[in-house]
Amino acid sequence: MLYDALAYNSQVVAQAKQGNHSPKSFLSGISKGEKLTPVVTATLYWGSDPWDGPVTLKEMLAEMPSDMLTLVNDYNINLFSIIDRDDFPEYKTELGLLFSLLNSRNSDEKLQNLVNSNEAFKHVSRETAELMRDFASFRLPRRNKEGDYNMCKAVQEIERKGVVKGISIGEARGEARGEARGEVKGRIKDIKMIMQNFNLTAEQALEALGVPKSDYKKYLSKL
Repeated sequence: MLYDALAYNSQVVAQAKQGNHSPKSFLSGISKGEKLTPVVTATLYWGSDPWDGPVTLKEMLAEMPSDMLTLVNDYNINLFSIIDRDDFPEYKTELGLLFSLLNSRNSDEKLQNLVNSNEAFKHVSRETAELMRDFASFRLPRRNKEGDYNMCKAVQEIERKGVVKGISIGEARGEARGEARGEVKGRIKDIKMIMQNFNLTAEQALEALGVPKSDYKKYLSKL
């Protein structure tokens, strides 16, 4: 609600600054016949569990007489829950691959069938592969000779690790997630130590450690 209100307000302010308004439209800043551009705010839910929260304002309100409730304006959050979808046929780019993988991460069989049935998972760009790593806890395989990533190998690696340890893919990914978090915590400790001992900024410390600039944001947000 706040995002939408601010967006509409900014349009009103911009139109008001243009001037040429009659006395009748002075308070609103909008002349008769002027229109605002529609604003749509959507909520993208990445979670691995089905969405179980409210999706409208009225679902969050305390009980009240029905005649009063009819006077309350409702508001829909326009929820897009990846885990609650069946498929993503409308996405023709790698966004569809990302959503499909996140949708399948709770089922070992479904995940294996997904990557084995779609050749596109053998050639995933770095940006999409990194999102798959961050949100689904996969370790990135080595790049292909084309410069992209074969995410089928990432799933197979997790599967082999699970077979060796006698655990499921989900449990093996859980271990990978824990290892990744440990690596991040260790790197954060190194960054802080370099900043303190050498009187460097966070960016300078990241550069000194050889951290790719594409990963700066991830570490800066945790300092």
